[in-house]
Amino acid sequence: MSSYTIECRNKTASNLQPNNPNGDWNTNLQEFLEMEEGDSLICRNAFVDTKSISENKIQVESDTTLTIEFVHYNTCPFDTSVQNSADTPHFKSVNEPDPALFVGDDKVYIKCEEVAGAVDFNYIGEIQYSAEDGISGTGGFNVTMTYTDINNNPQQKVIYLKGHKSFGGEHSAYANQIIKGTDFKIYQSNSDGSPNLSELMWNNAALVPNGKTPRNTQIDEIAINPAGSNGIFKPVVYTEDIVVLKGQYTAQDIADRINRAFTEIKGTISPTDLTGTTTILQEVTTADKFIECTDGSSAVVKGFEFDISSSTPLTGASQVVLDFDIAASRFNWEFLHTPIYQSKNISVGIINQPNGNVYKVDRYSGIMITGLFASSELNPNNTDDFWEDKLGFKDFNEFYALKYQIQAATGTNQHTVGGTPSSVPVFKTVPAVGLEMTGGFQGVDTVVQKETTNYFAAPQFNQTGTIFATTDNTVPIYAPVSVLNDEVQVAFGYFLVSVKAQFKNNFITPNENKNDIVSIVSRYYAKGSYTSASSADSLIYQHKGSPVLLSSFDCRILDSDGNLANNIGGDNTVFLELVKGNPNAAVKTVSKSEDEKERD
Repeated sequence: MSSYTIECRNKTASNLQPNNPNGDWNTNLQEFLEMEEGDSLICRNAFVDTKSISENKIQVESDTTLTIEFVHYNTCPFDTSVQNSADTPHFKSVNEPDPALFVGDDKVYIKCEEVAGAVDFNYIGEIQYSAEDGISGTGGFNVTMTYTDINNNPQQKVIYLKGHKSFGGEHSAYANQIIKGTDFKIYQSNSDGSPNLSELMWNNAALVPNGKTPRNTQIDEIAINPAGSNGIFKPVVYTEDIVVLKGQYTAQDIADRINRAFTEIKGTISPTDLTGTTTILQEVTTADKFIECTDGSSAVVKGFEFDISSSTPLTGASQVVLDFDIAASRFNWEFLHTPIYQSKNISVGIINQPNGNVYKVDRYSGIMITGLFASSELNPNNTDDFWEDKLGFKDFNEFYALKYQIQAATGTNQHTVGGTPSSVPVFKTVPAVGLEMTGGFQGVDTVVQKETTNYFAAPQFNQTGTIFATTDNTVPIYAPVSVLNDEVQVAFGYFLVSVKAQFKNNFITPNENKNDIVSIVSRYYAKGSYTSASSADSLIYQHKGSPVLLSSFDCRILDSDGNLANNIGGDNTVFLELVKGNPNAAVKTVSKSEDEKERD
């Protein structure tokens, strides 16, 4: 026989390699094939499973845990007559007896816990890192910070350093942690989140900022601020884990699973605990302090707490809805808030205050996302790759998620809450609806007074009261990147088929020689089809030198950037053909020993 055809099938290998992502597999033959000088090896055919892409499906390669980090916030949307009514809990200021100070002031208040200050408390905020060589990619892995907490207990915290392929530049991650003293260390993480003690990247006590630099990554600077010797108001950060099972999903399927898991009432409920262990909506406690969102420019920071002597209000988001906009091909958070209700209808309104001030009312309370992460058997690091690649929330954690630091009540940055010098969260930008928060849509119909026969006249805003308009439209938070549309799906024109074995081709790019490429597959989609290549698309390898034995083939389907192709299925197949240089010669085979078969 003057030629041999070798089948390398992803689906068959997946039974033996279940943790490999689609498009990445190894094929082991039951016997060795000998390739002699003058013999050629070509890719006879390649079939790429693009069925899920052509049908606008999202491919989840393995069971994946989605992690959403968030904080609660409240507004003060009601006038004095409403907030002080017998059946509605009312507000009181922190350390001040003036509830009217916070009536309908159009501000946002973050739910915080108050920590007693100490002279040796410090706040660890932004972590800046960059490529060690100054030009290559960096990050893409977890680090673990070890420290002593405010109760004098040793602790550790896992922080993800996002991967960047671009050349040069500083990048940021956020620890957001109050510690005792200044002695903390940062290590590369082990797979279980524990610190890899042989990979110390930062030792603050020894003033060794640049230790080991795994994956070309060095930590350049860490923001360390005194947390203050007075009261410290620290945002309460919640975490929700949602499991998405391996499979192919429509956009709405993914959204529905996230919404259902996020909003489900968990745990046991009771008359005094209506939401159980649910994190997005909770009863207010006496420990909850709501502190004004500020960018640090004001010395006086407002704060309030609920008076829960007669009843217990809820805070957070009663509705969480991740939706998919078909026209824009973008996911978006439609609801991350508790709406205002008027006559049992979702509404928006305008508050007319006795002092002449007028404010829009579009939500009661809500949540703001501080981080989106995911982990799976294929990618145990707690990264944002799933949210970026599958759902389009590109660079969300770096540029869109809520960012803050604790600013101490010392020196020029002194802040007072209720007249008391305090350390407060200071935000890079003051949160806004459509960016960090969702809210009800305010149209011009809001200002039309419905409960009057003179509704064509201009509203009188110098009167106490509220004008309401019924609407369930919202101002959502859109993912920055479109997904599941033809324009995005064909952003590159071809696949590359990579096969690593005992031979090397020459596929030369401006940056490198990719010597494992065997075929270039043009991308063409028809609904429900595969994308295929023939021998005309193959690179031809001709062997020179001593004979080699072929047995194992590491196959990968790559995009045109050389990365593992995203969102393809698992039924990929590459057919290789070994052709003898002497057409009259037969391909020699060598049987494997039982030990060799066992190792395969």
